Amino acid sequence: MTDANEKKSLAYTLNTESNNYKEHFTTATTKLRKSRIWSDPKKRKQIEKLVAQLVLRHTNFA
Repeated sequence: MTDANEKKSLAYTLNTESNNYKEHFTTATTKLRKSRIWSDPKKRKQIEKLVAQLVLRHTNFA
């Protein structure tokens, strides 16, 4: 799968009508884990920053 297709697929996953956010997150993280994004240091850094933001936001809600 190309990077463009992976982005479209991930965007579709996140933009569907369902309110089941846990399912969306699980699907998105599964696709992310299978993605070739990890071989690109710039993209990996972006993902690391986003995950850090998610973790930070989660700790603020607890």
